[in-house]
Amino acid sequence: MNFDYLHYVPCLRWKQGEYQAVLRLHASTKKRFTPLIEIPEIGWDFENETKAKTIDEHLAPFAKRVHDKWGKLPCFVDLRLINPSVRLKNGIHPIKYVFDDLRKKGCFAIPVNGIDRGKAYQQAIKSILTKDKAGVCLRVSIEETAKSSFTKDVDSLLSALNVKVDNCDLIVDLYWFSVNWTNPFHS
Repeated sequence: MNFDYLHYVPCLRWKQGEYQAVLRLHASTKKRFTPLIEIPEIGWDFENETKAKTIDEHLAPFAKRVHDKWGKLPCFVDLRLINPSVRLKNGIHPIKYVFDDLRKKGCFAIPVNGIDRGKAYQQAIKSILTKDKAGVCLRVSIEETAKSSFTKDVDSLLSALNVKVDNCDLIVDLYWFSVNWTNPFHS
């Protein structure tokens, strides 16, 4: 996408409080940011000691909620919190299902990818990119950017996905830093 340093990209877990807040934003505010929507992990049913939902049940309302709460404005969608080995009952990869559903609803969603995502995830992303031609968002940690192989890793991934650099958004995520940082002024 094409935006400047004043454009905000909040990372939203897309739980009820967040998508209801986004719904209530004024249209002019919505144009000043692009959400990075993370599909949350599947909850746990502690009484029955099992997952609260199947992956099918968990993902089923997602595209409708994006459409109803965010509309057709651009957004980034990340499935990094979903177990990479899980598949829907019919064998479909979760990211393929999500983007097929978003496409049906007319949502303008860009898939989020990472250097460390598995082969099946990369294949599903490539399939989405071929259909949508909307580009990809590469989300990396600050630690990944510090590696001597970072440039080579990014070039290799973009080449494998058949994506040009100018069709890739880069987000350097400081999430690890923010979780593990100790405030020296706090005693």
